Amino acid sequence: MLKPIVATLFAINMMLAVVLVRLSVGGLPVRLLFVAVLLAVVGAYAPGLIVRAVTDQRNQIFLIAFLTCCALISSALVGDGFTYSIGQVFQIHIQAIVGLIVGYCVITIVGYQSTVLIFLLPIAISSIFAALQFAGFSPAWSAYDALSALQPRDLADFEGFDAHYRALGLSYSPVHLGTQLCLAFAVIFAYRVSQVGRSAIMSGLDRRLIATVAITGFVAICSGNRSPMLGLAVFFCLYLASAKPMLGLLAGLFMAAAVLLGDSIVEAMNSSGLRTFNTENSSGEGRLVLSVYGSMLFFYRPFGYGLSFDSVAHYSEYWDWLKNYPNSQAITIHALHNYYLMFINKHGVLALFVVPYLLRAFSKNLVGVLAFVPYLVHIFYHNDGPLQADFMFWYIIPLVAQNPAFYPQQDREMTRTVAAREPVRVMTVR
Repeated sequence: MLKPIVATLFAINMMLAVVLVRLSVGGLPVRLLFVAVLLAVVGAYAPGLIVRAVTDQRNQIFLIAFLTCCALISSALVGDGFTYSIGQVFQIHIQAIVGLIVGYCVITIVGYQSTVLIFLLPIAISSIFAALQFAGFSPAWSAYDALSALQPRDLADFEGFDAHYRALGLSYSPVHLGTQLCLAFAVIFAYRVSQVGRSAIMSGLDRRLIATVAITGFVAICSGNRSPMLGLAVFFCLYLASAKPMLGLLAGLFMAAAVLLGDSIVEAMNSSGLRTFNTENSSGEGRLVLSVYGSMLFFYRPFGYGLSFDSVAHYSEYWDWLKNYPNSQAITIHALHNYYLMFINKHGVLALFVVPYLLRAFSKNLVGVLAFVPYLVHIFYHNDGPLQADFMFWYIIPLVAQNPAFYPQQDREMTRTVAAREPVRVMTVR
């Protein structure tokens, strides 16, 4: 009885997260109501599971707690109100912890494969609509308009202040779709590893994984998302270098040639007519000055600007240094468009103390990191990311962190299980 209830609640939450992420009642996102009910049901039927979720993910939770302290210290130093800061902590950091617990519980109760399918389904639906919109199919746009009318919409989130400028499927914006595509790719990668083991994935080219790269890239082109395309290209080069070293070398040489022929390639991209390959727009031209500006902000106030950080509010102090940059007006109207700069300017230099811990964790699970390469590249060019508006990220961390197939010491056992064609049970309810 517990499994279908949890699966249904999580499916509704995921659908709302993709197509109606800003639908709210009394300022509270409607999707959170289903998350609360899900946790209440799990707490009633299997209270020990929530305790185990916290215990098994204590390192991730401790990391979030430490960053919460960094954010509160930064906010206190700039004079943010206590009530405001606590409200932001609940919206950002507490929601991240809840996401970890929900993801763990859903995987344990519903099963690894079913969780993957539930997570991917709404993103797949949105992607299909994006392809139809790109092809000029009017009913696909009508479906988006009907859904978007149900939630508040800030036209500043859309290039040219026109929601129809770029295909976005049923997602809130093209950037949201790009983020969802990168997360979907990470989930599919994790699932393939759970099926065949990390050694099999990394020792040869997996056809299903290559197909996933192609399909994800196609949807990114349809929606005009350059950063997922770049992230997929970086992933593919790294994957080739591991699976087929000679092909990886050729890919590296190709990338080097692309750098040397940069001007010719940029000209060809701009003349293609596709927004994905067009670098002559405000989004592309303003990134240099925004990156320099974000770095200057950090070095001027290394302890951060708190949870109320808004880069636009500080531009006048730096205008004389930056006014001669191409498209310098970007700093007066846009956020930094770089998740890493947004994060460090909010949390301050103390947040850098987590870097050694992250490097150590990454070194133990390099294949798991590889799954997130497109995502890590994508957020370099946008404002959202972990602890910065992207709550869906936390649902899928348990898919990797609690998956024994990702860890070398357990990979041999995983490989034997697959070879014997036995079902793989990653996690079970105790």
